[in-house]
Amino acid sequence: MWKKNNVSQTVKDDLCCSCGLCKSYCKQNAIEYMVNTLGFYVPKVDADKCNHCGLCIKSCPGINDLKNYNPQEETYCYGYSLDEEMRLNASSGGIATELLCYLVENKIVDYVTCVTNRTDNHLPQQILTNNIEQIRNARTSKYCPISWENILKQINTTNGIVAVIGLPCQINSLKKYYQNKKHNIKFFISLLCNHTPSLHAAEYLTRALGKDIKLKSIINRGHGFPGYMTLAIEHNSAENIVYFPYRKTMAAGYGTYFKNVRCLVCNDPFSKSADIVLGDSYFLQDTDTQGTTLCIVRNPEIADILNKMVEKKIIQLHDGPPKDVIEKYYKILFDREKNFAKKNAILLKSSKGIKVSDNTPTPNVSLKDKIRFYKSVFVGGLGKYHFLWGLLAKIKHVKALSKNSINDTTENNSRNRL
Repeated sequence: MWKKNNVSQTVKDDLCCSCGLCKSYCKQNAIEYMVNTLGFYVPKVDADKCNHCGLCIKSCPGINDLKNYNPQEETYCYGYSLDEEMRLNASSGGIATELLCYLVENKIVDYVTCVTNRTDNHLPQQILTNNIEQIRNARTSKYCPISWENILKQINTTNGIVAVIGLPCQINSLKKYYQNKKHNIKFFISLLCNHTPSLHAAEYLTRALGKDIKLKSIINRGHGFPGYMTLAIEHNSAENIVYFPYRKTMAAGYGTYFKNVRCLVCNDPFSKSADIVLGDSYFLQDTDTQGTTLCIVRNPEIADILNKMVEKKIIQLHDGPPKDVIEKYYKILFDREKNFAKKNAILLKSSKGIKVSDNTPTPNVSLKDKIRFYKSVFVGGLGKYHFLWGLLAKIKHVKALSKNSINDTTENNSRNRL
């Protein structure tokens, strides 16, 4: 049974998913964010300001079963931007960015949200904009927690129509918050999500390069599919650009040692409450070197918009793939849905916590399940020990590449594709 009527209990029970939204819900300005030792935003509640209204808890994705159990018709398609530069440097096809730009340029909405890039003096944050250049510059995934700051206040006070893009937990939380309220959000757009690494994951990469390396900026995707992480670094007042292979680097610590515990029990990787979900087309990973977007469409109006974008030669789209192909190549995400109740029970010892729907079966937890889960928790939290970063990077053979290496690889991939 939930005892406290604010999100402090969420943090205490390791259920905060660092969505970055509860501060925006609080009418008393009683919530601020701090970055914990692993690198995630967690809310800190000012007990003197909190009036226990319950708004932050009501819409908290950390304590709620995220999955929307109301069945919705889904269609699958995949494609990419016909702007070659956009497709190559978005890495996953560029349809998310093209869709946001199209919505604004054709006055279907007045504003969209997007996430700024990380620099040494600017952490990524959600912004509300109708500036096409800003939207295009924000085209790659950020793979870290995002601050929403005053976005909801801006949305609530503008007279314009808005499209919001976010992760499944954020979309679910927003829909709960605006449920039964008059609002001006026309579309809820989501990205596929396995989990979100912490803010410290990028700093882990600089530690792999040496002790006195300073991170100036990071762009997490680009240069084709699956792409490379581009880091601007500084050493002894000299600046340089280095590249890390995206997929190898995620497996070599970036996405391994900096995991939020709550992400391990998320059951909504496909964002069941969103109008459209976008992500990498894993089923093309053996042949695609340029980037292709998988689209799971639930809103007929979005489907019509995508078709118009095809007619105007903004994007290329193909029907499918079949559901069995989706289930094969996205097995890890489907397993996350199916195993939610089991992992939730392991985490919370079957005694408290997440509000699950009535049709969630009682879990049968084996010793093997427990060992596997607690191993994930242990490994996923190693990033909090900053003094281990250099050793972990060495063990995982984290290695940066030069610009010439990237160019040679891109050219070879293009030749092989032809």
